[in-house]
Amino acid sequence: RGVIVTQKSTMDYLEKKQLCPKEKIHYIYGGFVQFKPQQIQDKKRYKKDKKTFDICFVAAKYSERGVDKGYDTFIETAKLLAKQDQDFRFHVVGGFDQNDIDVTELSDKIVFYGYKKPDFLVDFYSGMDIFLGPNKPNALFPGNFDGFPLGIDAAYCGVALFVADELNMNQHYKNEKDIVVIPNDSQVITNRIISYKNNIDAFYELSRQCQKTTQKLFDIDTQIDQRIAVFKQHCPFIENV
Repeated sequence: RGVIVTQKSTMDYLEKKQLCPKEKIHYIYGGFVQFKPQQIQDKKRYKKDKKTFDICFVAAKYSERGVDKGYDTFIETAKLLAKQDQDFRFHVVGGFDQNDIDVTELSDKIVFYGYKKPDFLVDFYSGMDIFLGPNKPNALFPGNFDGFPLGIDAAYCGVALFVADELNMNQHYKNEKDIVVIPNDSQVITNRIISYKNNIDAFYELSRQCQKTTQKLFDIDTQIDQRIAVFKQHCPFIENV
């Protein structure tokens, strides 16, 4: 009766392949975060509440060296940043450890946490400054892609998103205002991060706007209401939902 899609790439694919009538495609951007607004903790700021500038990588491991999620680019970037400034710290949550890529030169500047539950992440994200997501489409298999952006849970908690968008999927965030779209180039990413770190007030305004936009886009009631509206349109017998 109808198809709900949550990413523009999916909608474009259905239309191009003519897999269903265009009028039956319902584009509802986004999805659901793990947290509720009342769970979010106050942001810990660099040089005010902590001495380190903290960058995290949060992803499941699906490939060697995590190339689909850009783990290799994350580590390359971490090594470049660590050489320029001793205040940087790097945090990896998910299926990665020190055996995936050599991190010897990062010494005690990188921490691996393994997989964690949502209650850990609420506290974790309160101390993070940047969620770095240099993911790559088609890395696992032709046609493979992630939704945009990665890290909505982090952004919901006030972490700035520095994320790749090779498929030009972004329609809802303003680059350099409430998100930073990055190429898969560790030197360019390093330069952008250094630039923001050197202008810390502008950086935290960016992260604040990122949180505000994400909480609006991914508000659970808004997401649910849009889906129920589609169900009611196609299934009159659930009119009273």
